[in-house]
Amino acid sequence: MIQQCFYILFYIYVHRIVTKSPHVMWIDNFSKFIARQLPTLDKGTYSSCLWTGVALFKTKLAVGSDTVKMDCNGKIVPAMPKDMFAHKLKVLQSVKYFNEQPRDYYEQSVVAKYTVNTIPPKIDMKEFPEFKEQYTQNAHKLNIVHPKKLIDSNIGSNRGLIAILKKIWEEYKSINGGSARYMTLNVDENIYYRILKVRV
Repeated sequence: MIQQCFYILFYIYVHRIVTKSPHVMWIDNFSKFIARQLPTLDKGTYSSCLWTGVALFKTKLAVGSDTVKMDCNGKIVPAMPKDMFAHKLKVLQSVKYFNEQPRDYYEQSVVAKYTVNTIPPKIDMKEFPEFKEQYTQNAHKLNIVHPKKLIDSNIGSNRGLIAILKKIWEEYKSINGGSARYMTLNVDENIYYRILKVRV
């Protein structure tokens, strides 16, 4: 019991430290089908758990670097650009470039060159030791990932998305004591485009 309490307190402490320093918050669907030990006619044999997973990724940014910035007129500098399509031409050029590549693109790819055959992709350090130093950096280790919680709501629905964003924002403000900081979210394409539609 004492050991369990210690782990809980350590878990809370680590998450407090990570949350107060610059970090990236990952949010995504977490759907599971769990077999019931005591199935009933009403609830059936399986539970469909449409949850939302939340985790924190530590960064190497200095403490305070994510503080909200002000321009020369005292106005807040938004984290997102005013014009979402400011770099549209560059994106289209990149897409056009890759589409025009020859069909033997795989044979010329980095994956084929270094015989990567694992998921997630990883280069064999024994065969290519020159990449060892790069792979030992913190960005490639799981110790920067801190699972935070499962939310009993489905972020795949619009109602769930709004409820989860509101809950996360309120918690973020309370932890920071009202200080203004940018929040960086790591989400998939579906969640990203629906977040863009939410206005304050």
